[in-house]
Amino acid sequence: MAKIINIKVIGKEGTASEIIPSEDGKTFDFTIWEKDNKKTKRTIEEITREETEGKMSLGKTGGMDAFHCFYIASKYCEDFLREVKYYLICDKEESFHNCEEIIEFYK
Repeated sequence: MAKIINIKVIGKEGTASEIIPSEDGKTFDFTIWEKDNKKTKRTIEEITREETEGKMSLGKTGGMDAFHCFYIASKYCEDFLREVKYYLICDKEESFHNCEEIIEFYK
């Protein structure tokens, strides 16, 4: 069974919670509750380094796990919840030396 993480991420565009990974861990589903009470379902999918070609990076972050990285990115990237479509799990880097997971997000 997939692990469901209930976090509240509040951005200008609304609030996201209940981030649900797929069984294989390649996609995450989440819901945005917008300020006008409109509910939007979103999915982000894992891509390879080659698949990043032609996609715009929203930023790279390090954290304890993928959920923590999602949370941090949503706090510091304007319109993250609306824009994010893909993520890339990155190799360890010196600048992220205390992080278990490093993820770059793309639109």
